[in-house]
Amino acid sequence: MNSGKDRIETSPETLTVGLGGVQKSSKGGNSVNAANMPKLKAVMALFRLQNSDLQRHTGFSKAYISGLVAGKVKGSSHFWMKLNSVLPKIINDIGSGCCVFEVEQGEQAIEVEQTEQAEK
Repeated sequence: MNSGKDRIETSPETLTVGLGGVQKSSKGGNSVNAANMPKLKAVMALFRLQNSDLQRHTGFSKAYISGLVAGKVKGSSHFWMKLNSVLPKIINDIGSGCCVFEVEQGEQAIEVEQTEQAEK
C-alpha cells in the first residue's frame, strides 16, 4: 500500500505549472510572481491585451495563462523569460489597433489638421 511518501502536494500555493511540468514553488518564485503580476496586469490593461494574445505569442496553454492572470497559478521562470522576449512583438503586432488614450473623433480631426498646418 501507499505509505503517503509518494503523494504529490497539490495545493495551489505550493505548485507552479510550466512547460517543464509541475514544480514546487520556492519563496523566491513567490516574490518574483508578486512583483511581476501587477506589471503584467498593467501592460495588459494599457495595451488591451487578451489572454489569447499572451497564449499565441508565448506558446503557453490557455489554461496556464487564465490561471496565471486569475492568480491561481504562479508564473514559472520560463514563462517570465519568454514573455520578456516576446512582449515587444506582441505590442508591435497590435499596431494601429492599439488605442491607449480615448479621443473624441471631432477633437482628433482638429488636432491632426492643426498639426499639418503648423508643419507647412
